[in-house]
Amino acid sequence: MKREDRLSGRRMEEGLKCAHSDCSNPYQEMVGDDKFPDKIKKQSYAYIQEQLSSLEEEIRQRNRQLEVIMSSIAGGLKISNDDDTYSFAFVSKEAAALFGYTIDEFMEATGGSAVGNVYPPDLPKALADCAEAFKDGGLAYSTKYRVRCKDGSLKWVMDSGKKSKDADGRWMVNSLYLDITRSEADAQRLREQTDLLSSIYATVPCGIIRFVRSRDRSFRLISLNRAVIALMGYESMEAGKDDWHDGMMGAVVEEDRKILENAYNMLERVGDRRDCEYRVRWRDGSIHWMDATSMIVGVTPEGEDILQRTMVDATQRKILQQRLDREHEMYRLAMEASSAIMFEYLMDSDTFISYEPRTGRGVLRNEIKDYSKVLKRHEIVHPDDVATVVDNICNGRTEVFEVRCTTPEGLPGEFVWHRVNSRLMREDERPLRVVGALHNIHKMKSKLSESSERLQMNQSALQAINDVYVSIFYVNLQEDSYYAVRLPEADKRGGLPRSGSYSGALCSYIIRDVDEADKEKVAGLCDRESIFRSLAGHSGHLEVEFRHRKSACWFRMEVHLTAAGKSDMDTAIFAFRNISSEKQKELEHYEEEKKAKRALEEAYASVNRADKAKSEFLSRMSHDIRTPMNAIMGMAAIARNSLGNDERIKDCMSKIDLSGRHLLGLINEVLDMSKIESGNMSLSEDVIVLDRFLKEVSDIIRPDVEQKNQHYQVVRKEGKHEAVFGDTVRLKQILINLLSNAVKYTPEGGHITVALEEKLSGGSGVGCFEFVVEDDGIGMSPEFLDKLFLPFERAEDERVSQIQGTGLGLSITLNLVQMMNGTIQVDSRLNEGTKFVITVYLKLVQDESMAEAAREDGGTYAGYEFAPGTRILLAEDNHLNQEIVVDLLSMNGIETDCADNGKEAVEMFLAKPPGTYTLILMDIQMPVMDGYSAARAVRSLGDAGERPDAAGIPIIALTANAFVDDAYRAKQAGMDEHVTKPLEINRLLHIMYQLIR
Repeated sequence: MKREDRLSGRRMEEGLKCAHSDCSNPYQEMVGDDKFPDKIKKQSYAYIQEQLSSLEEEIRQRNRQLEVIMSSIAGGLKISNDDDTYSFAFVSKEAAALFGYTIDEFMEATGGSAVGNVYPPDLPKALADCAEAFKDGGLAYSTKYRVRCKDGSLKWVMDSGKKSKDADGRWMVNSLYLDITRSEADAQRLREQTDLLSSIYATVPCGIIRFVRSRDRSFRLISLNRAVIALMGYESMEAGKDDWHDGMMGAVVEEDRKILENAYNMLERVGDRRDCEYRVRWRDGSIHWMDATSMIVGVTPEGEDILQRTMVDATQRKILQQRLDREHEMYRLAMEASSAIMFEYLMDSDTFISYEPRTGRGVLRNEIKDYSKVLKRHEIVHPDDVATVVDNICNGRTEVFEVRCTTPEGLPGEFVWHRVNSRLMREDERPLRVVGALHNIHKMKSKLSESSERLQMNQSALQAINDVYVSIFYVNLQEDSYYAVRLPEADKRGGLPRSGSYSGALCSYIIRDVDEADKEKVAGLCDRESIFRSLAGHSGHLEVEFRHRKSACWFRMEVHLTAAGKSDMDTAIFAFRNISSEKQKELEHYEEEKKAKRALEEAYASVNRADKAKSEFLSRMSHDIRTPMNAIMGMAAIARNSLGNDERIKDCMSKIDLSGRHLLGLINEVLDMSKIESGNMSLSEDVIVLDRFLKEVSDIIRPDVEQKNQHYQVVRKEGKHEAVFGDTVRLKQILINLLSNAVKYTPEGGHITVALEEKLSGGSGVGCFEFVVEDDGIGMSPEFLDKLFLPFERAEDERVSQIQGTGLGLSITLNLVQMMNGTIQVDSRLNEGTKFVITVYLKLVQDESMAEAAREDGGTYAGYEFAPGTRILLAEDNHLNQEIVVDLLSMNGIETDCADNGKEAVEMFLAKPPGTYTLILMDIQMPVMDGYSAARAVRSLGDAGERPDAAGIPIIALTANAFVDDAYRAKQAGMDEHVTKPLEINRLLHIMYQLIR
């Protein structure tokens, strides 16, 4: 054996167990009497231990250095396997903390791979960078990408490292994460600023040329923008660059190149600038002026000047300047030739400057400082005119005025009249100066003063004539000529000459604008011979009215003959006056008369129709009311004569009840129609449970259906909503009106259907509901359908005339549907049947608790048990009504105390101890105190603390006031419910039970 093993141990049942093993080199030199090289081994072991301690200390120092390095940079270390996802073999806590994670959280968030750490949009580029770096055996790589941190933010990192093999020969990727978020943000801002500057440079409307001036005074182009190309007239950027020579473009006019060269020569250091103007010639030969600024903006590293020239097109400004110069020269020459004195007043400095033309000596300029103060010394302006001058010139009012002032050649105290025209000039909405002219009117004022009164009268007369006539012509009939004293405004710009031939120019001008219908009579009046014949023996005045051809205006032409000499009249004044307003008033008066006459005729016809309708209505109502009244009185007589015959009496009572209900229906229809026509009908808003609503309608109409053995069907199509807000009574009235007609006009054994379907609605919180009433009855003719909804209309059919009705039901139905913002459509064929479709929009009940409460409140009206001893207070002024209510309530175990008016009811309630009365029935129309006042009085007892039960005791209005606004007034007065007469005892008991419970 090459090695010797010394084993020490003890024998075990299963064999030998090794306790210690010592390997020694058999060739190792022995020391002393050692059988084995123990001493040498110990020396070697001590040496190895010393080396290991040294290495461990070195490693600790390096680790400390690494920790210091890692703590001083925003980054961390990682080691990845060289696989498809670069799965992590090691991640430092600094690397995980860089993204807000612990190491375990980081491994979970990334899936344990470097690929899982990359923000997905950046992953393709990062992988491409690595693939490119490792291509052809490359080992080092570097890439940057974003990483989603724990808090959701994105952070930019630089991921760089190198491949190397580990101890097992596997390729590993050793990498370092560096946080470069701030530098990336700075770089992004820099890119945006660069893009912005590039955009401004490319789109700015002024041209920019940047170039270098070498030490030898040659020039080298750096850049130019597109505006330069446009301003210089080049077709492309390349064409412009190719035409750059000696510091300027070739388009610069040869004579002006020296201007630019001189500007360059005067620039010596950074910041120096020179402005100049020069011309460029475009390729089409046109000349354009440039306004340019050249300046040194920097220096190259070699010390050469960087120049920049900006330019804008000044062509239009130069054209305007040249025109202004020419006009200024013309203005100067005009001033020299004119006698008017031009002036300007500078408001800021209170300086008056005048420019007085002198023949042969040009224009004399005179300047007066502190002008407003000088005026007050009364040296240059007459004392009476100083205030006017100050107001119009110094204060800028600038009205035309006349003033007396001195002249340089005049004597002291000698004033000359001048007329002043001026205008206020502003700058930035601020008054700046007043400019104007002084015209010498001294001679004219002297002449005018001699005949001012006569001139004033003439001017007044002329003004009066001008205000009346639009044009005036003086015509010499003998010489066939005219002169225009006043021309229409439209012809002052050259339409009609001021003078000329009467028969030619003026007559043609007059007839040209006359309407065709009036041309003949106007032409006849304009004929000279006709004028002479018409005026022979007359007063010398003719006139004719005509319409304008192009407008709706009316004119009157008046001819006044005058005597020019001692002979017969041979001259005339032709005056034209606009009489459109007079004609309009005549027309309006005529129209008003026509309207008044038409209104009287319509009123008369309306009265006749109303009288006829009233007569027909009274006749029909007399018949319709007397019919049930006859049944009531007849059945009452039969019942009196049949005492003891219970069956007969029961039959009479049933028919009296039926006739009474029919009579009540007639009265209600008449009252409803009256309410609708007066505009006093209003709708309430109750919770309507649709299924129960259809059942209640069906329960009302079913007895009539069964009496005629008709087939009645209710169709409730599935809908989203079960409850809505609406007027239960009026909606029920609509359906019962239509169903009643269907029953009336459908033979025995016929079919009647009522259907309800919820349609789609575009409004939020509003549902669209369609009710359909259909029958196979007698139907209606097309002629009657046109007047179906008119009041009192009934079809002329012997089958209809045998059936009772007022003709108001459908008219009321239509008005109720329209009040609900709904529509009603009808389709009917004679002898086939009728179909009504009613569409209404109702607010939806969103609160389920309200719908549930309404469903629970929908029980029947029969079988209510009241507690023994229940006592109520009845306020009713009619003793017969008292007797009816007392008897009906006593049948249900309810005791009743009666009061004859509201005041008595309040006193009785106050006199009894609290709790005596369970409920109060209150009539409305009573003497002494009405029901509203009585209800308020009872409630006030509770508010004042006099009676604790007054605030909560139920009060029911029991009244013949049956409209919705009556119920509203009852609620406002403090009542809880509203029950109408005639009394329906079951409904009253139901309401009482609900309130007492």
